[in-house]
Amino acid sequence: MSAGSMGEQNKGMGMAERKSFVVLTGLLFSFWVIISGILEVKYLAIGLISSLITAWICRPLLYLGAPGDREYLAYDFSIPRYLAFWPWLLWEIVKANIHIAMIVLHPRLPIQPHVFTFRKKMNNPTAHLTLANSITLTPGTVTIDHEGDLYTIHALTLDAEEDLVPEKGEGEMQARVAAVFGEEENLDHGSGDE
Repeated sequence: MSAGSMGEQNKGMGMAERKSFVVLTGLLFSFWVIISGILEVKYLAIGLISSLITAWICRPLLYLGAPGDREYLAYDFSIPRYLAFWPWLLWEIVKANIHIAMIVLHPRLPIQPHVFTFRKKMNNPTAHLTLANSITLTPGTVTIDHEGDLYTIHALTLDAEEDLVPEKGEGEMQARVAAVFGEEENLDHGSGDE
């Protein structure tokens, strides 16, 4: 980030920056309350003031560089879509755990470990991070590498690859992550092995 953009950033907060500031303050304050466990007004006030100061000091750290001229804020996403994404991801993790358990308990151990790649065009670095981590959190798949729009994935079965990169269209996980970060217009319907 250049000194000029830092100066412009400090002049005032835009709507997205304000939202990121409020989200970070809320997260820090929630963490304070959980860790302290004390709900007295005096301690809540100290926690809120500390959270506000910390969030204000960390403002420059909320900017993420991306290819091109645009910078993204770390918390610049739809909170309702983000909150809806987590139950879906947890359900996918449960389903994948059951699938892996069935494979492990199968007498012939029907695995087909392999590595594959796919491309997912998204501009926001946090969107890429969320997709890579969501793939790794789902049992049976691990994100080995991510560079630019190219993801390299290790999968335990061919079904796991088909779920992420169907022959036609885009995998549901990719589409949901793109929706959370407002990247729907960047959907790449021709993804697959490269």
